[in-house]
Amino acid sequence: SSAASTVAATSAASAGTSASEATQPSTTTTGTVSSPSSAATTTTASSSGAVTTSAAAAGATTSSSSVTTGNVVSPAGSTTASAASASTTSAAAASTSTTTGFPTSPPIVRAPNVTSVIFSNDGSSLIVTFSNNTNQGSGNGNVCSNMLSSATLSMMGTNPICYWSRSDIMIITTGTGATVLPNSTFQLTPANPIRNAPGTSPSVPDTPIIISPPLNPTSPTAVVTGPSQIGSGCGNLMLDGSTSIGSAGRDMKYSWSVSPSTSALTTHVSAVQMSSLSVPSCLLVAGQIYTFSLEVTNFLRISSSLSAHVIQISTGAAPLVVLSANQLTISRATPVFVQTQASFTSNCLGVP
Repeated sequence: SSAASTVAATSAASAGTSASEATQPSTTTTGTVSSPSSAATTTTASSSGAVTTSAAAAGATTSSSSVTTGNVVSPAGSTTASAASASTTSAAAASTSTTTGFPTSPPIVRAPNVTSVIFSNDGSSLIVTFSNNTNQGSGNGNVCSNMLSSATLSMMGTNPICYWSRSDIMIITTGTGATVLPNSTFQLTPANPIRNAPGTSPSVPDTPIIISPPLNPTSPTAVVTGPSQIGSGCGNLMLDGSTSIGSAGRDMKYSWSVSPSTSALTTHVSAVQMSSLSVPSCLLVAGQIYTFSLEVTNFLRISSSLSAHVIQISTGAAPLVVLSANQLTISRATPVFVQTQASFTSNCLGVP
């Protein structure tokens, strides 16, 4: 009986040793401990000490499994260090992912540009169009001097008015004495307050741009008033073109002509570039019928058709009728009285 116990203890110890030896190779190769069935039988049949040994072996198995799960092939005692190493590796990978990407720059905010400057059809204004919506000058966009260069502002006349019809369209109404013309150069001041709609871009560039004529310009119409007949030698012939229309708000250019004509008469008439024409009687031939024509051109360089006025120079004396009065604006129901005076000039023959 004593010998049997000794054998059993020896067998248990041997089994424990076998289990322990089996554990290490198993951990190294597959991560799983597989104990021989004889060792497991011996452990079960042995005393409580043997059970304890078997339990330790099982613990080793669990530890080995834990190590294997962490993909570290090492003894159980190195499990904690391996896990820490794995954690450090993951952190490094995350760090590498963050730092190895290309750096991103903030988006470039570009200012709008002036795409066109064109006259309005009636010539009274300039229409300035921008490439994008703007901040309309952010409260300073209605003061022309804040936005226009000094050269451009000087062409706009006295007290021009600037306002916005849309966030991408600015209107400039020219003032008295404006000299800006189609094909003039328009330019903003470099320090203008016009930016993109949020106001985050630089100022609109002060790039010069040529002003275009209107798309459908106002066409002038020449109108000539004057007598249809005058007596020979009775003073000067007076014709008036001041009631011509379509000036686009500025003085027009007047061009007179006459037919038939002598060289002296042609030279005199063509030299007159005002709205009124005075022809000395000595240049007119008695009994002749003349056709005087007028062409008017506005500052937009749009010309009218010729307006003809026919006058006959009589062979006898004729009274000269003069109408002079201020322009009146009345309603149809208001009576109007016109007073005239007719008389012969001192150069005319006959009696009143």
